[in-house]
Parts: sequence; structure tokens; C-alpha cells
Amino acid sequence: MNRSTRIVASTFGVIVGIAGLEHGLGEALQGNVAPGANPIQSWPNAAVFKILGGEPAMTLLPSMLLAGILTILVSILVIAWSLGFMRTKIASPILFLLSIVLLLTGGGYAPPVLGVLTALCALLIPAPVGWLHAHVPSAVQNGAGILWQWVFGVCLVLWFYLFPGSIILAFLFGLNDPQLIVPFGFWALGLLVVTFLFAFGSDVRLGQPA
Repeated sequence: MNRSTRIVASTFGVIVGIAGLEHGLGEALQGNVAPGANPIQSWPNAAVFKILGGEPAMTLLPSMLLAGILTILVSILVIAWSLGFMRTKIASPILFLLSIVLLLTGGGYAPPVLGVLTALCALLIPAPVGWLHAHVPSAVQNGAGILWQWVFGVCLVLWFYLFPGSIILAFLFGLNDPQLIVPFGFWALGLLVVTFLFAFGSDVRLGQPA
């Protein structure tokens, strides 16, 4: 399988799982109470989560405790799948399905969206690169090979700013303005797609799966 593309997909799959765990923990701590109308809040009374709107989510389950437990379990499955099975040809569809389940149990909105986007980009993992290696200009291939790790690093920094960086800044400096989050969220999603394209370009440069 294409190594660079797989590394990016595995990394962001793990990030999806970690973010889902955080949602699940907040929901489970609310106890065996009815969730009320959707959207719910995973951390309704936590001041540091104010910048993230209390971590909104949705759930089809009748209890916050149950929603939290199942969200944690699904998140663990996402992490395990991302670490151990991204080499398989069914890596993308399974990650896609797990992301949808994460949405429905209580894993928030951003983690499932990130999971779905990662799953779609992961379709490049088993993609053949031989023909592209022969036909894509070498300058493009070399540029991707040199830059993909840098783009990947910037993308990671941006996502870590969104979570948990924004929470840390809110806790330390009282920065609770949602405008510090929303624009960066769109940039982070766009940069993720660019990162996958650069990583795949690096794999094309090698000319064969690694």
C-alpha cells in the first residue's frame, strides 16, 4: 500500500478516535440521564469547553451514560482500525462506517466529519501508482516528495490547535471566542485534502507501493 498516504490516513484516524473519546467521556460523566433534544452538549458545564460550544453532538441513544460508553467503545475501534488495518483494501469503507456510527452515538460533529473525509482520502491508499509515475511530470513528483512531510506537519499543528490547543489557551488565558475556532476549522479541512494529495504525490514519485 502507498506508504505516505497510509501514514496520513492512520494519523488522522487516530485523531478522530481521540476526539471521540473526549466526547464520550464528557457524556458518560453526566450519568444515566435522558439526553434531551439534539444537539446535546458533551461538556455543558465545563468552562474550558466554552470556546467549543460545550462540544455539541447528537445521539440516538436514550441515556447520556449509554451514549458516552458506546462513543468511547466506537472511538477505541476507530483508533485500533487506524493503527492496525490501514493496509487493507477495506480500510476506507470501514473507517467511513465507524465515523457514521460515531456521529450517531455521540461522538460530536467535527470528529465524524474528519473521519469521513479521512476515509474518502484513504481510497488513495491502494491506488496504483505505476502509470502516474510514468506520466506525471518529474518536477511535480519531486516537489511532492520533498514537501509532503512539511505540509503534513503544518496540517497536524493546525488540527492540534483546534483540539486540544484551543482548550489549553482558554484555560490558561481565558480565550473563549468561537471566532478563534471556526475559520481555522475550514482551513484545517482544506489543508487535510492538500496533505493527502501531497502524500499521494510522494508515493507516485516512488513508482510503486511501499
